[in-house]
Amino acid sequence: MKYRPEVDGLRAVAVVPVILFHADFHWFRGGFVGVDVFFVISGYLIGSIILEHLRAGDFSLMDFYERRARRILPALFLVVAVCVPLAWITLSPLALKEFARSVAAVPIFSSNILFWRESGYFERASEFKPLLHTWSLAVEEQFYLLFPLFLAALWRWGRRLLVPALVLAALMSFALAEWASTRYASAAFFLLPSRGWELLCGVLVALRCIGAPEVPRGSQMAGLAGLALIALAVVLYDRDTPYPGIYAAVPVLGTCLVLLYARAGTFAHGLLSIRALVFPGLISYSAYLWHQPLFAFYRASDVAPVTTLSMLGLALLSFVLAWVTWKYVETPFRRGVSVPSRRIPVLALSFGALLVVFGVTGSVSNGFVGRYTGIKRDIAEAEFTGGSYVVRRFDARVNAPFDPADPATRVVLVGDSYAKDLINAVYEAGEDRAFQFSSFYIPAECGNLDVTADFSAHIETERGIDCSVFRRYGNDDLVARLQEADEVWLVSSWRDWQVQYLPETISSLETDYGLRVLVFGRKNFGYINIARLLHQPEAELRTRRNELAPYHVETNRHMKALLDPRHFVDVSWLLCRSETHCPVLTPDGALISYDGGHLTRAGAAELGRALLETQQTGLRVAASAR
Repeated sequence: MKYRPEVDGLRAVAVVPVILFHADFHWFRGGFVGVDVFFVISGYLIGSIILEHLRAGDFSLMDFYERRARRILPALFLVVAVCVPLAWITLSPLALKEFARSVAAVPIFSSNILFWRESGYFERASEFKPLLHTWSLAVEEQFYLLFPLFLAALWRWGRRLLVPALVLAALMSFALAEWASTRYASAAFFLLPSRGWELLCGVLVALRCIGAPEVPRGSQMAGLAGLALIALAVVLYDRDTPYPGIYAAVPVLGTCLVLLYARAGTFAHGLLSIRALVFPGLISYSAYLWHQPLFAFYRASDVAPVTTLSMLGLALLSFVLAWVTWKYVETPFRRGVSVPSRRIPVLALSFGALLVVFGVTGSVSNGFVGRYTGIKRDIAEAEFTGGSYVVRRFDARVNAPFDPADPATRVVLVGDSYAKDLINAVYEAGEDRAFQFSSFYIPAECGNLDVTADFSAHIETERGIDCSVFRRYGNDDLVARLQEADEVWLVSSWRDWQVQYLPETISSLETDYGLRVLVFGRKNFGYINIARLLHQPEAELRTRRNELAPYHVETNRHMKALLDPRHFVDVSWLLCRSETHCPVLTPDGALISYDGGHLTRAGAAELGRALLETQQTGLRVAASAR
């Protein structure tokens, strides 16, 4: 097909916003739409190549797959290979296990399926996934596997139905994307069935362009309008935009307009054909491959603060690496200079098999956790056991009825994941028989408060939690348990704005239910980076004390100053014996917290021992009574 420099310029328009979006530049908060631009361009180019060969009668499926392999795999495999030692050095065992799974997914074209099952694209955790961006390559690769067969079959047996069939397939995919974007957002974002319409739009453009006049009527305005639509999506969209679906139609339509109308002689063509855009477009594939690993490993390494300047420097570095990769890897392989055709399948399968073996081994071995011994082995394993350990006991007792025949103190435990830590501490202290627990979950964002004041303006919405579903102390099940209880324990990752409402909450619960009320303070253990801890000498770990987060210190002081000591348990002091610093390990040399806020089993046991030493909780009284 005839070379169109403006298409390379359009690639630059696509890749730069994506990179700056992943760098968290505010003005490019909708930069993820660059992937949609890529999808349309890919559909257009693949459609053009296949259709030209079909018209000439010399289309070869093996030829097509070889060209795709030469174009995609060498640079991709190089980047993944470089990522492996960086991951080994930089990532914690849990993160390395997740990385290994993503490595295994790359050569079998299933990265999008993996990341769909793991987490959402817009979640903050995705910033630490070095191969997250390979999801879009998997979508294209899946399309490349299926579409040529579909198109060749239509060309041979139903050429008259070619356009109607493509339009129908695109409309069905678009309808699915629109329906799923608000119901199954992650699946809609990552999977081919809801993304295929974007690639098919590119194919339909290719059909329209074959044999079309060089400058279609209306080219000037239409080409500029296309660029404007892409720019509007980049600037106006953000992580909360339902995507894909109707919103994705804006950059997709814009890209189609550019491909159709930004022809020679138009202003859009002249703009996209300047060398400042064409060259970045030529190396855009490699730039796309390099940028996410650079960002993710920099963030995970914690070697320096993540700043606008540092991320801009890494973005520029991705283009430097892209130029090297384009010149010495992409171009030689694509031109067939380095490797003859007969060796391509063998090399691709061999290297792909190595990646799969590494990925499977890393996953099965829990991120090669066996390379650590002693204290470090315990630290490495804490990441894997911590989350499931924290939730088990609390979740098993949600709204549990009390046994009237049991003389143990009946406690309603109300709170978030910090309440889950507390019940574990009671059990690790061996005091579980002294209490009957019934638990009730209220997220910290929603406020663990029983007051008449309207505090809805304070409620945080960054995690998209619908606080109305919890109804807090208006929940019928909670009311029933409170009426039967002896005590109520309130535990939360308290926000500072909530502290002012706690005296009224205590008074309300005492008055309405005649209960003893205990409020347990926040916990914080400073910044915990498991990978960094594993690189430190054991002697240093045993004496290390982390500085506590300022917001935690301030809120805890506020609670201590405002609340009656009869009602307030300073959990932070019990664990840390300091207002501003806390040890990383227990006196026995075990990790207290795996994430800076939640307790390991050893940490829960340490809190349990501390609770036994204070008269506030009644644990020693209950133990003496038995």
